[in-house]
Amino acid sequence: SKKNSWVKVGLRNETATWSFGPEFNNLAYYIQAGTKVFSDWIRAYVEVSGNNPVIREGFERPNDSGQTFDISPNTYIAGVAGGVQVTIYGVNNDKWKVLSEIRYETISEFDDTQNWTDPANSRTDFHIDGITTIGGKTWVERNFKNWGVSLGVGGKFTEASGDALTYFDGSSDEHKARFDRINQRDKGAINGLVGVHYNITDNWALNLDGEAGTGSGGEVSFSVNF
Repeated sequence: SKKNSWVKVGLRNETATWSFGPEFNNLAYYIQAGTKVFSDWIRAYVEVSGNNPVIREGFERPNDSGQTFDISPNTYIAGVAGGVQVTIYGVNNDKWKVLSEIRYETISEFDDTQNWTDPANSRTDFHIDGITTIGGKTWVERNFKNWGVSLGVGGKFTEASGDALTYFDGSSDEHKARFDRINQRDKGAINGLVGVHYNITDNWALNLDGEAGTGSGGEVSFSVNF
């Protein structure tokens, strides 16, 4: 769009197998607001979201590493993100464009509890400090009269850290509990990107985006430009 600012509302789902074993899944709905900064070639945005993250097989059961547990808040929790987009190249009134983006995202802290049957009368209380992602992507965009397509590549690093306290024999005494530090992360996910947008009116657009590679994901959103 030739207009300076935008607001986007969307739904996003992503899945990735992290470098150290667990699978990460997150379903999020979000609202994003952005505008140009300094020049027409640089745009920045902020985003707030509701997230339902799951770290699958993120914790091993005490005394039996063969059994694992999914760590999740089991509800939607808040997240914030920010990014900067740069138009590297544009020709023919922006019919062809090459763009890059850097993005930082964090999902807020949460707690979870798992009751175990072995050892009997035991449980583990989890506290995850948050889930942080730093990423970037570059893509080529081809725009037609009312619609456009894009192809690109993206990479990101994600980390979730926290603590686990395991209580035995029905105890709730933290001094007698077993302490474990949780540090699950992805050393670097690389995905191919594809996107399609359709201009419903001069201001409103429907956007469909997907990615596949180390992980996979999809996103649908509506945006208004002004």
